[in-house]
Amino acid sequence: MYASIKVKGITKHKLDVLQSKFTISTGKKISLQNLLDKISDYALLHEDELIKKCPR
Repeated sequence: MYASIKVKGITKHKLDVLQSKFTISTGKKISLQNLLDKISDYALLHEDELIKKCPR
């Protein structure tokens, strides 16, 4: 199942930069959806650290 999300322009730019860096580093393209999947997986693995960095 897919869902649409709204992100700020600056956030979209950061994702685009990260997507480009991934392509340059690996020589493989990654879709934005796949990149967000990887980011969310990583966030869950490091959720304690992420929670500490989020404003309260």
